[in-house]
Amino acid sequence: MTNRLTQFPQLFLRLAISVTGLSGVTDRPWFRGKNSAWNNRDSFEKYTEQLIFIFPENTSAFSEYAAISFEMFFPVMIISGFENRFAVFFWGSLLLISAFLLSISRRIKAPLNYPVWMDPEVNFTYRTVTISIVNRYINLKIITVMSARFNMATVHSAAYKAGIGMEAALQNSFLTPVQKELIKIRASQINGCAFCLDMHTKDALKYGETPQRIFLLNAWRDAKELYTEEELVIIAIAEEITLISHKGLSEETWQKAKSVFDENQIADIIMAAVSINMWNRIAISTHLMVGG
Repeated sequence: MTNRLTQFPQLFLRLAISVTGLSGVTDRPWFRGKNSAWNNRDSFEKYTEQLIFIFPENTSAFSEYAAISFEMFFPVMIISGFENRFAVFFWGSLLLISAFLLSISRRIKAPLNYPVWMDPEVNFTYRTVTISIVNRYINLKIITVMSARFNMATVHSAAYKAGIGMEAALQNSFLTPVQKELIKIRASQINGCAFCLDMHTKDALKYGETPQRIFLLNAWRDAKELYTEEELVIIAIAEEITLISHKGLSEETWQKAKSVFDENQIADIIMAAVSINMWNRIAISTHLMVGG
């Protein structure tokens, strides 16, 4: 279940947007009486008749109430979180239509005295961007952080330490730091482990790996000229062990490995592939945070 704290930024965002929209409605005569900018309801009704001149005079009252209802309805939709994009689009459209009508009925100077041209822009840009982009960013960053499940190192420390021991044993392997990172990156690409990809691509760069070789590792078969003969065999072994259910470690790859490495070296490659697959599964299943 998503932690309720993750809902607060989204609720605050919708509330702020809705209040800015409802603030315009509170200036109507029946909300503020004589303190309204319109002074009284008659003045407001005359203004409304001029604004919606395209409708018959006997429908002006209905149009007035309909417009007010929409002004209140769309902010309420946004604060409720229901169909935000729909609400923003139609809210902005309503204001845009009002701006055009005001320009026609009261000449171009009238809209310049009020922020009517700014209101639609605010709706289409500020509100849309805020809801669809900023709110999405909040979902990605905050919800991911709050949904991390537990720390395997503390919950099952004995098993976790055994995994660390496997890594320690590989410190004495023949594999170079860059070769180890190629194994880790390729396995993490296949398993879709964002945490491990973030960590090991950064480590590879620190060890002197080039961005181009990292970028093309996912398509190494079509970029063999970028990798050494030994690296191609190492990558193939890592890939086939990660996809062990497909065909196991194929005879073709095994024979290539034997022509380049001895048994101890092949064992190092296999254990390095097994190790990163273990870490991938721990990171994915416990929702380890990228950059955490």
